[in-house]
Amino acid sequence: ANAFEYKEVYLPEGVKSTTAAQFHLNDVDRDWGIWGHNLHRIVGNKLPVEAKAMVDGTRTDEQLCFSSQFVYNRIAAYINENYGGAAASKTKVTPQRFVIMPYDNTLACTCPICKARGNTSSNATPAVTALLSKLCKAFPSHIFLTSYYHSTAHLPAKPLPANAGVMISAIDWPMRS
Repeated sequence: ANAFEYKEVYLPEGVKSTTAAQFHLNDVDRDWGIWGHNLHRIVGNKLPVEAKAMVDGTRTDEQLCFSSQFVYNRIAAYINENYGGAAASKTKVTPQRFVIMPYDNTLACTCPICKARGNTSSNATPAVTALLSKLCKAFPSHIFLTSYYHSTAHLPAKPLPANAGVMISAIDWPMRS
């Protein structure tokens, strides 16, 4: 029996089908409804201004505004279209996993809405966890996770819903062969 429900080693050997099967490894591209760093595949590349993060007073294409209604609507529409919608998810036997996290950089949105939620120039956790909580409520049978990584390497100010969680990145941990 596996000690973990999900386990993955994101290394070249770990994603080979034979190795993955031998060691019972999962894969982000195969086993997740949304993988956070790939969120651009869901929200699109041509974003309205309000969906782009505000960094140093200027909107940027390099990060999302996680308080944006546009970002929420795109994610919710994707889940509805590909996983049967909120009503269907209540009866679905196997919940789908979704990782909602910033792009792979240290930028955090400081637009007025994100700042009001608690974001700072180095902390996107408040806006990201607010979006996560909203998705958890809309899709109660699915599992939504964010990361403890870069701009979200801060604890949430309040407990997350029961169908939410945080993945801790091992990127800064020493690796050995």
